[in-house]
Amino acid sequence: MIRRAAATLMLCAVFFQLDAAGQNLPHRLSKDDVVKLLKGQVSPHRVGQRARQQGIDFEVTAEVEKELRRAGATDELIATLQEVTPKPLALQVRENPRDGLKYVWIPPGTFMMGCSPGDSECFDQEKPAHQVTITRGFWIGQTPVTVDAYKRFIAGTGGQTPPYAQVSNREWANENMPFFGASWSEARDYCRWVGGRLPTEAEWEYAARGGGSESRYGNVDEIAWYFGNSGNQIHEVGQKRANGFGLYDMLGNVLEWVSDYYDKQYYQNSPSQDPVGPSSGEDFGARQN
Repeated sequence: MIRRAAATLMLCAVFFQLDAAGQNLPHRLSKDDVVKLLKGQVSPHRVGQRARQQGIDFEVTAEVEKELRRAGATDELIATLQEVTPKPLALQVRENPRDGLKYVWIPPGTFMMGCSPGDSECFDQEKPAHQVTITRGFWIGQTPVTVDAYKRFIAGTGGQTPPYAQVSNREWANENMPFFGASWSEARDYCRWVGGRLPTEAEWEYAARGGGSESRYGNVDEIAWYFGNSGNQIHEVGQKRANGFGLYDMLGNVLEWVSDYYDKQYYQNSPSQDPVGPSSGEDFGARQN
């Protein structure tokens, strides 16, 4: 289940653009795009040409093939789609010398944002699910910001420790714990210090989904700390299985700030390309799957 909420005690999900790699790319065709083209009397051959030019963002499973054939797909088109099915990307990871954390490259792409198919526990503000395209790739922290990384920030800027930041990790004894207790403005300043910014909510969810459309990418006990296994405590970063993009703790453990203002009605008219959230508001958003 993908969650969005206004909150006060969160941590920063660090983001920064890499201009050389962040070139605009054409929108990849979704399964629904292909079905609409076929039903709109576009020839299967022409659909195949577009798939080669733009790529696709889905896998041609047996069920998907049946749906495409019902829409008019030919053997030739099915073979083309299977040929251009996206292959797993080699994980690109770099260390930022400023905070010592590792960052993962997230390629541009299209995904369904909001309530996942078959998820019966969604809140109203997660609806309707809607297609969103992220046109530029970006680098994002492989883990939540750690105590060690935030200590570097304080030392490098002469800043102060947030007053309630040590509640869950007294005396900062474990530097691999996620830094908990930063305000939105403190998270923003940290991200600027490392050379980036907070992600938008759309960028965060795209990265959190790891290329998948399901509400969970595995057994919840294997991929997340949550009320059923956490002992009501936060835990060291990177202890559970990573998602498809190689990111840890995007599900459970702690909430993470995003740059957007919070508006529970925003999904009703959210842009389909690179949404940045409402233009104003009283609270900022935070995310946790």
